[in-house]
Order: sequence, then structure tokens, then C-alpha cells
Amino acid sequence: MRAHGALTETAIREHWRLKGGRARLQPQLDALVADGRLEEVQVDDGAPPFYVLTGTELDGEPAPPVLVCPFDNLVWHRLLLERLFGFKHVIEVYKREA
Repeated sequence: MRAHGALTETAIREHWRLKGGRARLQPQLDALVADGRLEEVQVDDGAPPFYVLTGTELDGEPAPPVLVCPFDNLVWHRLLLERLFGFKHVIEVYKREA
């Protein structure tokens, strides 16, 4: 979480390839929130909440832009990428032939 800053429950499962689905991970997230180690952040887009480390500054200055490799783990979870940046990421080599 420290490296990513903010992730949804689904993105956490996707990033670490966790087995057992939401039913297995959500109680762990709830326990971390109850212990004060994580905060659940609701976003006004109606989608699932994000989880951040407790004390994370959310209203600060934006970070400077960075160049990201198409294989960077930031772009693994395509739905999260689209939600965050409005960007649909598809690598041509992985598309089926027309």
C-alpha cells in the first residue's frame, strides 16, 4: 500500500494475485481499518472505495508527471486505470486477430 498510495479491494487482489476473492480479503481490510492502519476512502463516482495508509494526505499538490512502461504494475488492473485516468490500455500484441 505504501508504494501504490491508494488501491481498491479488487486492485489489491489483482496486484498480488490473491486467491479466495473478496470474501477472503475484505475481512482483512476491515481489520486493518479497525486497527487504524488503513483508511477507507469513499469517492463520489459510485464505485468501490479506495484504501490508503492512515494519515495519507489526499488534498496536497499533485505529483509531477512520470513516464510509465506499458508493462508497469500500475497498468495491470485496467478497470482501475480507466477509473483513475480515463485511459483504456490495450497492448496490440495481446489483441486477437481481426
